[in-house]
Amino acid sequence: MKSEDEELVKSRKIRMAKYVLEDFEEGNQKIKKVGFFTIGLGLLYLATSTLFKPDNYWAAFYTLGTGGLLLYLNERTNWKKGNQVEIGLISFALLPVLEFFFIGSPEKLIPGLGETRNYKIISSLTLLNDLTPLIYHFLKLTFVYPFVIMLFKKIELNRLPESLKMEIGWKN
Repeated sequence: MKSEDEELVKSRKIRMAKYVLEDFEEGNQKIKKVGFFTIGLGLLYLATSTLFKPDNYWAAFYTLGTGGLLLYLNERTNWKKGNQVEIGLISFALLPVLEFFFIGSPEKLIPGLGETRNYKIISSLTLLNDLTPLIYHFLKLTFVYPFVIMLFKKIELNRLPESLKMEIGWKN
């Protein structure tokens, strides 16, 4: 009876450790999604800069470069080794801050929207358009979310006993 309980506890611990490892590895896919979303955001700002003439080219190119860098590093980096997750977290948390101080805040997506007399029809669009610089910076700051999740999962995996790490295939 006692050995059955021990086996049950051991299998539960292994299963829980595998779930944590799966969550860590899902972070890799989330980083990829964030990279593509960042490129999409950069293309949106590039398109509106071309069509409506706000001066958002620097923000667009910076965002496109950030997204490309994120995708490139995600393919080339082994997030399990060393302190790669911590470096990624700090780097991609600093990039929006540096952008804000050196490039500045982007302009509205569509300048001139809401400057007509027909406020009832476009009032919600006008408000959304006025908030686009804030939304832009908020989105850029939330891009570190996968790194935060991966960091906590990595800490949790590193706290496991060595036998359990070997059982699930975690090598740090």
